Amino acid sequence: MTAEEMVTLFRKRGRIERTFRLAEDPAGIPFRPVHPWTDSKIRGFAFICVLALLIWRVIQWKLKSAGLAMSDRVLRKELADIREVILVWGRQKAECRLTACSSIQRDLIPALGIAHLAPSG
Repeated sequence: MTAEEMVTLFRKRGRIERTFRLAEDPAGIPFRPVHPWTDSKIRGFAFICVLALLIWRVIQWKLKSAGLAMSDRVLRKELADIREVILVWGRQKAECRLTACSSIQRDLIPALGIAHLAPSG
């Protein structure tokens, strides 16, 4: 490797370390504790955890592309407060909607591609 490539990789290590911290955080996407006892169940659990981390990073990438970068904790809190309800109108009609949102959540909704669910007004 050239010195330039080494410096570039060294600078990216912070991103990798943040992902490992998220995997170790009990409030994040924890990889532990692993309760299944068989190898296939542990592999399945590991796959789900890695998939969850990938989805989380895609969400953050989409928000950063929209100019809405925020920390893992703040984003987790804002997303946890978004609630979806199903309104049933008789036997044949039902409608999915989001409850009232904060100003930050109103900015997150279009960036995540769920604006069709947002409350009007």
